[in-house]
Amino acid sequence: MGRQADAASALAGIIKAKRAEEPRPVELERLPAAPPSPAPLPPLPASKGRGGKSSDPSYVQCSVYLKKATRKRVNRALDDEDRGRDFSDLVETLLVQWLATGT
Repeated sequence: MGRQADAASALAGIIKAKRAEEPRPVELERLPAAPPSPAPLPPLPASKGRGGKSSDPSYVQCSVYLKKATRKRVNRALDDEDRGRDFSDLVETLLVQWLATGT
């Protein structure tokens, strides 16, 4: 057993020496506490594009497939028109007209 004890003691000495050579980790500075949360922002006034059709229960969202070129031309024409009409207004108008013709 003396031999095992000597080996264990030698191994412990090597480990102790190795640990002494390793650089000690630098303690991280304590970070300051998180700042208090800002007060909630007041609600934005209702205007076109904010809470308009999306919050109006008489409207429903639907999806259609259009060619990219068609959608691009329509958007440009609506911008050029400068009447404040958006894509959904145009589609609504055209569908109501189509229904009125009975075809």
